[in-house]
Amino acid sequence: MAANADVPRCSVCLDFFRNPAIIPCGHSFCKDCITGLWDRDVCRCPQCRQTFPDKPAVTDWLQVKELSEKLLKMRTEAEDEDAEAHEVSCDSCSSRRSKAVRSCLTCVSSYCSDHLEKHNELLGWRKHLLTEATDLKSKTCSQHEKLIDVFCRTDHKCVCVLCAVYEHKNHDTVSASEERRNRQRKLMETREKFLQNIQDREKDLKELKQAEESVKCSAQTAVAESERVFSDVVCAVQKTHVSVKELITERQRDELSHIEGLQEKVQQKISRMRMKVSELDQFMTTEDHIHFLQNYPSDCEESTSEEFQDLSNISENTKAFFHNVELLLSKMRKCLMDVTKGTEIKIKSEKVKVKKNSSQGSALWDQKDVFPHFGELVGGFTFSFQHVPLKSTSVESSGWKYEDEDTQYYKPVVPLPDLVEISSGEENEQVVFSHRAKLYRYDKELQQWKERGVGELKILQNNESRRARLVMRREQVLKLCANHWITTNMKLEPMKAAEKAWTWSAFDFADGDGSAETLAVRFRLRETADAFKKSFEEAVITSFNGAERGERL
Repeated sequence: MAANADVPRCSVCLDFFRNPAIIPCGHSFCKDCITGLWDRDVCRCPQCRQTFPDKPAVTDWLQVKELSEKLLKMRTEAEDEDAEAHEVSCDSCSSRRSKAVRSCLTCVSSYCSDHLEKHNELLGWRKHLLTEATDLKSKTCSQHEKLIDVFCRTDHKCVCVLCAVYEHKNHDTVSASEERRNRQRKLMETREKFLQNIQDREKDLKELKQAEESVKCSAQTAVAESERVFSDVVCAVQKTHVSVKELITERQRDELSHIEGLQEKVQQKISRMRMKVSELDQFMTTEDHIHFLQNYPSDCEESTSEEFQDLSNISENTKAFFHNVELLLSKMRKCLMDVTKGTEIKIKSEKVKVKKNSSQGSALWDQKDVFPHFGELVGGFTFSFQHVPLKSTSVESSGWKYEDEDTQYYKPVVPLPDLVEISSGEENEQVVFSHRAKLYRYDKELQQWKERGVGELKILQNNESRRARLVMRREQVLKLCANHWITTNMKLEPMKAAEKAWTWSAFDFADGDGSAETLAVRFRLRETADAFKKSFEEAVITSFNGAERGERL
């Protein structure tokens, strides 16, 4: 059949043509293949991809049809011959060999039904071992013509009895049946282990499904709690809004009442002064000098010099009051925005630890309460609401630190050794920034980024010199993967195709000897990356201008 490798084949079924047909574009396929393909899809040629608006007519390819039928017939005959070749024939038949039905491992021969009956009549009393008809040549030693029924454990090989006596003398040999029993026992043990592993994984899958349900339930509870909390916040803000409006209206009413009283007093004063002006006009028209001098009013100068209280203070005080209200409202707005943003960031970056309860077999969620008692005094205006957490907790307003009141101390059963103090070199430094991140180093030879480690990235500032350095240790092993000064010539650059990553160049001492490296760090959240950038730039500003780049840490 190798000579038929160049015979044309259908590109759809990849076999010899059956009823070959030609389509309008000139390509040929099996008639059933192309019509069936067009019935399921658009009328398009599978080779040149030409599309036909309507289903075209196909033309029989008579020149190839006859050749294809011959090739299919030849292949069928060859397959039949191969099937006959694999059949086991009777070794006792002299003329036409019949198909064997049983094989005798003692006689090392196969027999048809007739010769098997004669074999049983002559040799059945010897209890020969009979099996299904099989090719005994593959089970017979080519050197001694003996049945292979011994296994050599030394050479891991099946041999006959004579081979075991001579060629495999002093080797560890056992019968094939015994070796099979041993290996079958091992397979059974392996099977049991697989079954046990399946049970364990099914148990793990069940626990994961329970954890999934627990997460969904916890998420729904958190959403309901957040709706309640934010509803209380909105209620408190609305009450504060109404209270502020009432205070402003009340102050406006008091100020207007005071101003109206002053207006009435000023009008009365104006009326009295006008009357005096009229009297003075009449008095000044007299022509009698003696009468003018004798009746000259003694309090005239005092009356004209009488002063009224300064009204500008009233307007200024009123403006100052309402300006202070605006400042207080702006401060209250800033506090609300800060609390909202801080809460969101803490929820995103919150690390939840799951503790396994061995007695109950359930998972306990040990997490910080992200909704603290909410209340701020903002310039005389208060708004607050109470939120009762799931556990009794103590809240510190600075930093939102939570501690369980039911913390207990357990004495260890085995005496522990004395505490060994280990110096990390960070004792005289304060932490400016700390967060979990992934660090990369740029390999100049390979021209690509390589991961250097995952761990807690810190920016430390020396308490005496105020110099800052960047330190990062790998998780679990605590090996340094970054350790260098932050100098004034450093600058963070955004990493390409990564919005939560920054890159910079530094003279790093993580491997002992200093070397110029290009590093990059990637965080999980955008807010964390921005916080790192801010702390890094502040550290650059506070660093000494004259720090040597290669100074040993």
